[in-house]
Amino acid sequence: MMGKVFVIKDCLMLSRTVIENVTYIICQRYFQRKDFSRKFLTPVSMLKETEWKVLKDIQKQITSKTVSIMFGRVFLKLLRKEVAKHIPFPKSDYDCIDAEIVLTTSTVELLCNHIQENISSLFICYGCLEGYENQLGHECMTYSNEQRISNYGDLAILNMDWDKLVADFVNRNIQMVNYISEIFLNKLNMNVLIENAKQMYVATDSLLLL
Repeated sequence: MMGKVFVIKDCLMLSRTVIENVTYIICQRYFQRKDFSRKFLTPVSMLKETEWKVLKDIQKQITSKTVSIMFGRVFLKLLRKEVAKHIPFPKSDYDCIDAEIVLTTSTVELLCNHIQENISSLFICYGCLEGYENQLGHECMTYSNEQRISNYGDLAILNMDWDKLVADFVNRNIQMVNYISEIFLNKLNMNVLIENAKQMYVATDSLLLL
């Protein structure tokens, strides 16, 4: 019994099938001929669903570690450099705890905005590519934000424009630049911030329905 078929980057087909009550994930590469027909290549890779889930878990761990490294070595370094450019502003009426809450919330909101922009630029609708007349065959019409973040979230994060994110963050919080201290930066956990940004992105689906 063949399940749903997924096509990735127009070169790899993933499908699910059940053989003797065991579920397998089938991976098969192909290329497109000049006449737009597809030539499937051998060998075909078959993984039990349990093995596929193990690979997915490993992927999540690698992504999490990569994000942590990028955050520590790229984002924080760029942010410190950008903050140092600005003449200190007089401190506002915020106390440090209130300021940290505002800055942390601002970080999550900006991450959400950048994730949304990146997903929009990375998103591939195979219904549009294949010219399907039925709109139900178009991912751009039927995919929820939850499906988009599931399929493109990691790519969106790893394609983050850190320079732009830092510039947007400082410009948005320019009056609070004095509160962007080492103490505040050391408290930031990028994996938690990104998870909150993902949840915010998914929640926008519900807001659009109101």
